[in-house]
Amino acid sequence: MSYDLEIAEGAEHGLKLITVQIRESFGDVIARKRILTLLNGINNLASFPRMGKNARKQEFPIASEFYLMTIGKNIVLYEI
Repeated sequence: MSYDLEIAEGAEHGLKLITVQIRESFGDVIARKRILTLLNGINNLASFPRMGKNARKQEFPIASEFYLMTIGKNIVLYEI
């Protein structure tokens, strides 16, 4: 079973800020590579939505349908 992914406006903005920061520090090639790695990880959630850890079990005081997934040094918070 595959799910539809929707990247929230705030998350999209965050990805743009990450891209700018990496580009300024390391250049275009590294920025593209890092963002593609992030986007590929996020896109994998459509097929494997429970690959992250349940946020509540990680002691985050939020609803149990939220999950956390680490991609490199980034943490993705998502809802199923």
